[in-house]
Amino acid sequence: METDLKLVKAVLDVVKESLPEDCDEIIEKVSKRIVKDLKDKGAERAMMEWYGITEEDLKMIR
Repeated sequence: METDLKLVKAVLDVVKESLPEDCDEIIEKVSKRIVKDLKDKGAERAMMEWYGITEEDLKMIR
């Protein structure tokens, strides 16, 4: 998990570098939320919430 978080942070740093400076506050806020969600919920649960996928959706898919 720690390695995954380092990778996500590295990707977010690359994204931040490619954005205009006036976007720093926004990317910082989004980055903190992404990292917090991944730490608190794990990747699968966090992505389910981000994309609006429910347990029922998963049952239908499986």
